[in-house]
Amino acid sequence: MWGPTQLPHRAKRRRSREVDVLSHLAAGRSNCQIAEAMYLSVRTVEKHVERLLMKTD
Repeated sequence: MWGPTQLPHRAKRRRSREVDVLSHLAAGRSNCQIAEAMYLSVRTVEKHVERLLMKTD
């Protein structure tokens, strides 16, 4: 099992992206605006948002 400081590089990057998406959401930005700001597709942003929402349940 991985500890919080032992995450593989890909997992750290993914977690960081989710945090970035969350900060954009908190600023009131739309998925389209977030995608543009982060150089991602809207669908990728939607998936990040979906995962974030699942974590809040």
